[in-house]
Amino acid sequence: MKTQGEMEAEISKGVNQIYAGLLGRGAKEIRTTIMGAVVLVVLQNVLTAAELSVAETTEGRKIIKEMCCAVVEHSRAQFQMAVVQATARNVIDIHHDISIATGREILVFSLSDPPTYRKTNGK
Repeated sequence: MKTQGEMEAEISKGVNQIYAGLLGRGAKEIRTTIMGAVVLVVLQNVLTAAELSVAETTEGRKIIKEMCCAVVEHSRAQFQMAVVQATARNVIDIHHDISIATGREILVFSLSDPPTYRKTNGK
């Protein structure tokens, strides 16, 4: 049985690998937190210099946001599989958003049940 930290690290690695495979790059920073039956993945510094340049206009921000949402929708099954493999729980829903201003992207996964994990010292 995995610890909560091992599950979180596995999800972070899987999500970043999916992004790297799709976009040719992953996030510079990624953090996953499991809270009951919810998994929160926060990716930071996800936008390239070209995307940041395009995002200087309102229309550009809209295009970048739409593209990021399309990537997540297109790869929904891959993201679900990464979470299922790490937690042994079904994914009921995926929610996504990105802040163009901060370059921070979030994925929220709703699970069928909270995952069971091995307790560690201090937790």
